[in-house]
Amino acid sequence: ATSISFSPSGQKLAVFRENGELEIWCKMDRWFLEMKTSVIDFDQDSEADDELGATSVCWFTTSNENDEDSKELRLLCGSLAGFMYELNQNGEVLNRYDSYGGAIWAISSNPKNSSQIAVACEDGSVRTFIYDQMNGFALDKIMAKQKARIVSLAWHCNGEILVSGDAYSGINIWTPNKSSNPKVHIDVPRNGKEPTIIWSVAILKDTTVVSGDSLGHTTMWSARYGTPIHRATEHTADVW
Repeated sequence: ATSISFSPSGQKLAVFRENGELEIWCKMDRWFLEMKTSVIDFDQDSEADDELGATSVCWFTTSNENDEDSKELRLLCGSLAGFMYELNQNGEVLNRYDSYGGAIWAISSNPKNSSQIAVACEDGSVRTFIYDQMNGFALDKIMAKQKARIVSLAWHCNGEILVSGDAYSGINIWTPNKSSNPKVHIDVPRNGKEPTIIWSVAILKDTTVVSGDSLGHTTMWSARYGTPIHRATEHTADVW
């Protein structure tokens, strides 16, 4: 499994596997497999091969209106081929979109407006997309490019702050709806000259940023000052 994502209600879990298969697990009295489908068919898709596998999945809604009847919960899957695949809950692929930034390493939906998606791209940019019920996803903004690919993303629960981690020892804190430049940049320690890859990021309710990296470190950072608060170094392998 390369990516997992809980639905907003927490009653469903999407599991995306490297071979392009998507599973939806449902929680009733206990967890059970509700649906399994192949999102990326490497035999049929001439633009995909074994090196361009599945990377990320998230849930989104097709409308940001308050009317619950107008909303439909769907899934968005990303791949190293640079495409996003839109699926309904029956596992049907409805649309395919280009990231315009190369390989997709992570996808995350805004918790306050899940029709807004952030995409971590190979070209060093974070791109945001907005879903329109008539036309599907359209490119919204391109955040300032970094020195290397973006590999991890996380929204704050208020939907205003976005955190990204890259493959060149960098963590950035963004306010995408206000500016395309990072609000705070954090330089993560390296092992000699080798850049540290920030494989995973999270941001807590109090805005503390948490990162996991290729040095095996799990670090908590001040989002205001970009300084470390605590670092756990017990791991001997990458923290994903």
